[in-house]
Amino acid sequence: MFVTLPQQWWIHIAQRDFSETLDAYAWLGPAIAGALVGLALVLRYALRPRLPAHDWSWHLAADPLSAETDTVAERNRWVAARGRLWSVGTLEKVVLVGLLWGSTLRCCPIRATSLQLFLGTAAFVVVNAAIGPWVARGARGAEPVLLAFGARVVLNVGLVLLGCSGPRVTSLPRATRCSSCSC
Repeated sequence: MFVTLPQQWWIHIAQRDFSETLDAYAWLGPAIAGALVGLALVLRYALRPRLPAHDWSWHLAADPLSAETDTVAERNRWVAARGRLWSVGTLEKVVLVGLLWGSTLRCCPIRATSLQLFLGTAAFVVVNAAIGPWVARGARGAEPVLLAFGARVVLNVGLVLLGCSGPRVTSLPRATRCSSCSC
């Protein structure tokens, strides 16, 4: 997030190019190289010696599931008992996806405020977050995966069609309009 948001702003809102900026400011290239070398030295000699020992070594294999959720039925029972739609996890998803998607969509030729983009994205996130616990509460086996996928497809297509039912942007050339629904 600390890389993506400034990058999205730099490219899409400020409409700057890194090579153009380096050409405009001759001192910027050496300053960036010096900052990177300085950061590497600080990490190596100041931060790394103060870090605690590793809990485990670096590995590619996923950790095993806990004993209480190692089957689909047990996972569904766990999600049904503990999964809540209105939680810190859902709020975090709404904020992160809303900020990222909103900043990305600002470069598109659409007539929507930042708040409208954020609220629309929040609707998608909340609807998709609600599907998991809903499916887990009524699931009895491996079918929930297909049911959840199907529910997400139907609801997301419905939300897109609902969003496209509003006023159409007709003053833009066809190539710059929304290609998925001709908005």
